Amino acid sequence: MFSEVSLPAHSLDTPLEDHFGPIMKGHEVGGTAVDAVRASPQTGVDEWREYVAGGGAALVAITITFPINKTMFRQQVHNISPAEAVRQLRVEGGMHLYRGLLSPLLMKISTQSIMFGSYFQYSRLIQEHTHLTPTYAKLMGAVLAGVSEACMMPLERVQVLMQDSKFHTQFRNTPHALYSIRVYGLREYYRGLSAILLRNCPGNVIFFGSRERIKAALPDTWTTGTYASNISDFFGGAFLGALISTMFYPVNVTKTHLQLQVGGPFLQFRAVFKMLLEERGLRGMFRGVHINYTRSFLSWGIINVSYENLSHLLRRW
Repeated sequence: MFSEVSLPAHSLDTPLEDHFGPIMKGHEVGGTAVDAVRASPQTGVDEWREYVAGGGAALVAITITFPINKTMFRQQVHNISPAEAVRQLRVEGGMHLYRGLLSPLLMKISTQSIMFGSYFQYSRLIQEHTHLTPTYAKLMGAVLAGVSEACMMPLERVQVLMQDSKFHTQFRNTPHALYSIRVYGLREYYRGLSAILLRNCPGNVIFFGSRERIKAALPDTWTTGTYASNISDFFGGAFLGALISTMFYPVNVTKTHLQLQVGGPFLQFRAVFKMLLEERGLRGMFRGVHINYTRSFLSWGIINVSYENLSHLLRRW
């Protein structure tokens, strides 16, 4: 992608501008690739770089973290220990370790491209065509980017099926799974949509509202120079990724169980969440969270630093 994690209590009483303010002042505090965008007006022609940089960053991250994600997935589904999840994967062999990679690879490249690119695009368009302040325009941009990411949901939906061992014989690969579930109608591809929106939209608000604020809070010696800037970008993205993924971990557990069903009635998110909570208890809803925040820490650190470097490289063109 997040035990129970909460935001600092004082953040609830802090004006929204204090959270998103650094986004408008990034060029004063960091020297990141994104700062160049914020320092000068963004145009529609420029925004393709944000889409490409977001997708490229996802490509690097998902290739590295896929085995960790698969271990976490087994824990979510079967309510087992990390050692047992690793044992299952070892028994299945190396041929199955990267089984289902195509779906998350395509999904992550697409969603991260949309997340970064559409955030900047929506923010610019809202500022140009409404009377909202830049702060609220960026807030709305983050929410709309989360909604836009959901258009790639069929790939995430198929990823769930490909990672569960009970579907190994039913679906040969990602294209076959996508083709096979067509018999249940278009709606089947979007099973669990409410859970994805509940995760994407608030998560984007926290991420984009905090990443520059974190960098602004760091000492200048931590953000000056390429090496120091890369280190701060990594740990800033890693911290936010681990925090957000931990916060929304029970939502992801519920989403996974919603999407493991193929055909049949569409269950409500609230009903499945309540059922899982009663069966497992609060602690059980976070089973596998330590693997999740480790994966998210690594993944979002890689995404953030890769995005910054790719953005900087693309702006030279």
